[in-house]
Parts: sequence; structure tokens; C-alpha cells
Amino acid sequence: MASLEAWVKEVGDSNGIDASSAVELLQNNQITLQLVGKLSDADWKELIPQVGLRAALRKEAAHLEANDDDSLEDIVSSLREEKEQLEEDEEHARQMHERYREQIQAAQSQLSNKQQQVLTASRGVDDIIASTHDVEMSTSALKAELEATMKEKEELEAKKVVATKEKDQAFLEANALSKMYGGPPLSA
Repeated sequence: MASLEAWVKEVGDSNGIDASSAVELLQNNQITLQLVGKLSDADWKELIPQVGLRAALRKEAAHLEANDDDSLEDIVSSLREEKEQLEEDEEHARQMHERYREQIQAAQSQLSNKQQQVLTASRGVDDIIASTHDVEMSTSALKAELEATMKEKEELEAKKVVATKEKDQAFLEANALSKMYGGPPLSA
């Protein structure tokens, strides 16, 4: 059997009526193609306000074969079972939502802790970098002081060499003078 929408369109087309509004009205009231043949005149008046459209649909609905297996009670029972299943699904979805919300909160808490650890580690790195800079500055100052001391040592050694040469020269001159005047040789 065709769908409700196709049946309503077919009835409208065969009668030269725009039946598109009837599809929405019937579907909004959970009317299926199986239920159309079981609607009373009062039901039709309540569902379809347009007289011509209502009459055409009611006339064609009378010709639909009533499905003996689907009594109204069976349909109501089936709809109740479907409703219960939907309620169970809704409860399951609510429980899943709650579980996911708890997991999200736990993940956010862990993320916050990790961020705090990263900040603490970052501060530690900054402290190490500052200490390294201080050590580099101290090392540079000590190198400069060592270079100045080495230069001063070289200058003093050069002066010492000159002084030693001058002393040796003076000793040689004193020995020469002592010999010249008949004195004994000097000892170093």
C-alpha cells in the first residue's frame, strides 16, 4: 500500500484539489494510511476544515481496504509499546548525558591540574634561565677580572725581566769597576 502522503496527493490530483495541507494535518495527528479508513465523520470534520477536500478524502477513504489484522486496539497497543520504548530510550539518553557530563567535568579537572603543572614547570624554567643568566654574567665578570690579572702578571714579569737584566748589568759593571781598582771580584 502507498504512503499517506502519496495517497492524499493522488486523491487531490484526481479531484483537481490542492491536498498538500491535508498531509501535514493528518501527520501532525499521527493518522496513518491504515487509520484513514477508520475515521468517523466527526474525526474528518475536526482534522480537515476545507469541505471539498474533506469530502474527497472521506469518499476515497471508504474505498480503502480495511486491514482486518490491524484493529484499532492493536494500533493503540502498538503505539503504547512504541511510546514506552521511546521513554526507555529517553531515560537511557539522559543517563548517557549525565555520564558524559561527569566525564567532561573529570577531564576538565585533569586539564586544569595539568595546566597548573605546566605553569609551575614554566616558572621553574624561567627561574633556571634567570639563574643561568646570573651565572653567565658572573662568569663573564670573572673572565674579565682574570684577563686583567693575567695582563698585570705579564706586565710585572716583563718588569721583572728588565729589573733582572738591569741588576745583572749593574753587577757586571760593579765587578768590572772592582777589578779595575784592584778589588776582589764580587759574588752574585
